[in-house]
Amino acid sequence: SRISRRLIVGLAMLLFVVSFLIQLHAVDTLFLKKRHSQQLAAVIEKLDNEILVTDVFWLPEELSALYFKRKIMQVNSDRHLLKLVDQLQAQQVESFAYIRGRYSRVRYQVTFEELTRKVDFTVTHQLVTEKLEFMELQVLSCKIKDPMQE
Repeated sequence: SRISRRLIVGLAMLLFVVSFLIQLHAVDTLFLKKRHSQQLAAVIEKLDNEILVTDVFWLPEELSALYFKRKIMQVNSDRHLLKLVDQLQAQQVESFAYIRGRYSRVRYQVTFEELTRKVDFTVTHQLVTEKLEFMELQVLSCKIKDPMQE
């Protein structure tokens, strides 16, 4: 009886300590995420592009405050990105920003080779937050080439 009571008290204390440590980690992660969001907002604010293209599934929600200021378009594959570039070119859009994540859905080298025939792009920003590797972002400034020069 006395041993089982000590065991229960010990396990309860262990559970309390583990729960406390988990909460500390969660608060730390929340502050990291908040800092990342602030950095992202600052980068987006500096961009001259009205159109933002991304393959990061969570980014449109993250940028929802820009709904009336920017056009945010999401692509889900290599094919979708190339098709969107063709549509932007047909609409005589001159430039856009492409924001890709660490685990980009646009993966194939051949896609980037095709893209370089249609678009001049340069990496303008690299957003990296310690402990949040999955939220790494690369911002590319893309200028659509004249179709007559392709």
